[in-house]
Amino acid sequence: MKTSVQGLNLIKRSEGFRRYPYLCPAGVPTIGYGSTHYENGKAVKLSDPPISEETAVELLAGTLTQYEKAVTLSVSRVLQQHEY
Repeated sequence: MKTSVQGLNLIKRSEGFRRYPYLCPAGVPTIGYGSTHYENGKAVKLSDPPISEETAVELLAGTLTQYEKAVTLSVSRVLQQHEY
């Protein structure tokens, strides 16, 4: 199962879009919609250049893939899409 468009939009609303790197409340450099790493695995640095919203969505989608795998492996019952 994959995160629905509604789920993606919920995450985007909750995280908010930040074009420039910033420190999240945990003190971790973050960019876009809460991404702490780029697609190549490189950690975000505060000195990194700004990104577009399109790039931020791509980073979020890549991150979600990792979490979707973890949910699939961890949950032993069938989930409905709205639960996922």
